[in-house]
Amino acid sequence: MFKGVNMKFIHAADVHLGNTFKGLSKQMPANLKKLVEESTIMAFQNMIRNAIEEQIDFILLPGDFYNVTKSGPAIQNIVTESFSLLKKNQIGVFLSFGNHDFEVDKQKHLPWPDNVQIFEQNVETKEIILNSGEKIAITGFSYQTPRQNNSVIDKFPKKRLNVDYHIGMYHGSIGNSGEPYAAFKIRDMLDKNYDYWALGHIHARQTLNEVPFIGYSGDLQGLNRKEVGEKGYYLVSPDKSQNLVPHFCKTTIILWQTLSINSLNDESDITEKIKSIKYDNKPVFMTILVDEVHNSVIKERIENGITLETLRKCTPEYIWIVKIIVKNTLLLVNHIDEKYWNQALENVMSEFNINDYLSEQVPITIREFFMTESGQQNLRESMQQLLSHHKEE
Repeated sequence: MFKGVNMKFIHAADVHLGNTFKGLSKQMPANLKKLVEESTIMAFQNMIRNAIEEQIDFILLPGDFYNVTKSGPAIQNIVTESFSLLKKNQIGVFLSFGNHDFEVDKQKHLPWPDNVQIFEQNVETKEIILNSGEKIAITGFSYQTPRQNNSVIDKFPKKRLNVDYHIGMYHGSIGNSGEPYAAFKIRDMLDKNYDYWALGHIHARQTLNEVPFIGYSGDLQGLNRKEVGEKGYYLVSPDKSQNLVPHFCKTTIILWQTLSINSLNDESDITEKIKSIKYDNKPVFMTILVDEVHNSVIKERIENGITLETLRKCTPEYIWIVKIIVKNTLLLVNHIDEKYWNQALENVMSEFNINDYLSEQVPITIREFFMTESGQQNLRESMQQLLSHHKEE
């Protein structure tokens, strides 16, 4: 088969258009609040502009394009206009829905431009012939429910022999059959002999296999304080060996960062540390993580929110301090009735998402363990032991 060197496409997962960024302080300045609310849309529009400038062939969007199943008309209009702009520039879009936006295609939605191909809830393969003459097969699926427990990877066909490249779009996570989020194993994907696997669901950029590439591009914009660092998408093109290689491109509007301080004696220690850090000319939402506070007065000021308020007034306007966390602060539960504690514990576990609590540097195998039933039970037991420990004290 003919293989040109000009093919380029974008792999961009977990756009989460319409994310509400719940839990941020009401004291946030109006200009920052507006920027936060529009950040996922702005990051998406950055990608669209870059796609046109780079003259790519198509975009792969493997799941959680919207933050919820039913999106508002304003966001739908932005999407329609953006995809129509891609159409004018002969750029195709391949879109599937994940656990957040499952059944979007069953809801009322503005008409999709005809350059947009949407994957149904059953695994299917679509083909496209590029201007270069290359023939590309793309296989994917959309979620049927918020939890995709049934095996999906087994339904993916082997690589088609009559194409130049066969690409898999997959929204899911490593795990065992029967676990949520379309669990798969890397060897399952390798067995298909595809040339590239565009994964979605995990918001941290991760490479699971180099050749063929199997990996997560992460989201376009960090959605909470745990999603630190630059975010964006992969621009993918063939190398000299005709392997499809991803290159990271930034789209970040707001940069989430964590400032770690080992030992705190005075509030000025924090301000000096902030001044010493260089930033990339964009708003920074910062969480300050303190290992230990020696001064009892400072510790009380932190607990009462005084330190946070003081720091917000004296830091540069492009930095918003989200919160200050002291690691060695004990959980005070002795006075809590055990019935209410257990009820609260179950409420927390029912809405639990490990990616909201772990650093992006934590290996994916650990992340995925805590998404399993055994992992959740392990967490529940650990929290109950913590409760018992504090009661004994």
